Amino acid sequence: MCPRRIHVSHAGNGGRKMVEQSGFIDPHGGFRKLKSYQSAEIVYDATAAFCNRLIDRRSRTHDQMVQAANTLICLIHQANYLLDQHLRQLEQQFLKEGGFTEKLYRARQAARKKV
Repeated sequence: MCPRRIHVSHAGNGGRKMVEQSGFIDPHGGFRKLKSYQSAEIVYDATAAFCNRLIDRRSRTHDQMVQAANTLICLIHQANYLLDQHLRQLEQQFLKEGGFTEKLYRARQAARKKV
């Protein structure tokens, strides 16, 4: 379950995820710097303000609108996490197997040996 917008943080360090640098790809600084996340925060804040001002707080509509805006933020956070994991896997694959040029070279050398 995604935490509410105002409580999102990692290990109490202000939202900065501590990443031990083990490869050659630098840490990106977290999801809070993403434009999509910043835009979603604006949408959330505007939705909450709109609901608080114009819709009765006891109304089901109020809760649904605020929850929908919060869900957008949670989805962006989750997508960022999954992209980070994929990037780390690609980094490990590159270190283990090499890049495109190295693979081309090995394929060319194998072809030459067959001739």
